[in-house]
Amino acid sequence: MAGSKAHASLVLTLTARSRKSCEGGSVTIPFIGKKLDANGELIDINTVQSLKFLLDALVRGIIDNRK
Repeated sequence: MAGSKAHASLVLTLTARSRKSCEGGSVTIPFIGKKLDANGELIDINTVQSLKFLLDALVRGIIDNRK
């Protein structure tokens, strides 16, 4: 719950500072501790996929802003 509140606060701050956000450029991961193995490696396939989508969106946002 605290993470989603922090995320909402960050989005509000960036919006107030007139920063552009890219579509799909954020992700929240609830219960992250349950998605890691004993070594801290991410083992939840859905979270891995969400992070891949996030990185793709951020790369697209960078490319679009360079045009």
